Amino acid sequence: MRTSPFKALALLSGGLDSILAVKIIQEQNISVEAVSFQSPFFRNKQIDDVALKLGIRLHKIDMTREILAIIQNPVYGFGKNLNPCIDCHLSMIKRSGEFLKEIHADFLITGEVLGERPKSQNTNALNLIAKRSGFGDILVRPLSAKKLKITRAEEEGFVDREKLLDLAGRSREPQLALAKKYGIDYFPQPAGGCLLTDPCFCDRLRHSLRLKKMNALDIGLLQVGRHFLTGKGVKIIVGRDDAENRKIRDLLKDEYYLFELKDAPGPVTVLCTDEPDEESIIPAASLTARYSRFRGEKSVEVVYYRKNEEPRCVTIVPRTHLELNLKLI
Repeated sequence: MRTSPFKALALLSGGLDSILAVKIIQEQNISVEAVSFQSPFFRNKQIDDVALKLGIRLHKIDMTREILAIIQNPVYGFGKNLNPCIDCHLSMIKRSGEFLKEIHADFLITGEVLGERPKSQNTNALNLIAKRSGFGDILVRPLSAKKLKITRAEEEGFVDREKLLDLAGRSREPQLALAKKYGIDYFPQPAGGCLLTDPCFCDRLRHSLRLKKMNALDIGLLQVGRHFLTGKGVKIIVGRDDAENRKIRDLLKDEYYLFELKDAPGPVTVLCTDEPDEESIIPAASLTARYSRFRGEKSVEVVYYRKNEEPRCVTIVPRTHLELNLKLI
């Protein structure tokens, strides 16, 4: 079969729907490249392997700044938690449409399925995203195309509409059947991969929004440890196990202060301020001791420091957050 002269740019999340969208277009011998959007809220660690198995070139675009701005003022509101899905999808389509010109692609494809997600994939939402993005005429949704209004990309023959599908609804059976047909076994189970759909994460994020703590480091720290607030609104985070301790160390560079037991294993604690005072140092050190094997001791030595700084030592009595008048979040 002759190779198509057209090229598609796919929005690739790594989930089954986006993989199938690529396969359906590839069946028409259309060249496909993909873009994967990255942020602290969503990141598929296997996305490079997915692109390799699909045989397509992958481009990664960081969306952290845009998502942070959207969360603080979503035009189209939130879903069940703090997930501004319509605003987020709209922003991704706009960025993809702009990037499409750089790689000389002709049209966009996504794995969206009509009715699969009640808020962001109903008819009105899909039409709104297409219209407001400015790229609706070249935005093709291969899994549900026959259920949607025909696009210019289809009318002008960039892609054969007759070979596109008419899926709709929340059932996964058609997609699983297609996966079997294509021999695709490298997709995750659908489980809301965006942290903005996680109720516990969102509770912590709401506090950060009120405290105006919205940089990438603070978002990364929301995913680990026990979180406490001092009366002045300074956050203290205590690692719960070795894995969280390692993640905390990896996240921090020269920002914030780390607390550890002196010459003994135990939790890693973060004091989320650049200017610690006694009112925050004492509870951070005390909690570090409280969640260690020395919780029953009358005095414990704790060191605290920023990376590349000399540690300072404080001798402390282990106490609970209630004894310290801290709020658990």
